[in-house]
Amino acid sequence: MGLALLHPTFSKYGGLGFAALMIAFIPIHVFDLFRDHPVVGSKAIAIGRLAIQFVLIYTGWVDL
Repeated sequence: MGLALLHPTFSKYGGLGFAALMIAFIPIHVFDLFRDHPVVGSKAIAIGRLAIQFVLIYTGWVDL
């Protein structure tokens, strides 16, 4: 995926692959958000990680 982003012919596929990978991680972040004690940090950090996940999905989707 990362190498595909470097080559202009395959950069769109690399970006979409990256977005798909980030979408695959959403359930993990949602599960962690609803735990009594999140694995890393506090509830606020878990919310921030979930928000950043959507920013990363957008970044891969638009192929910046």
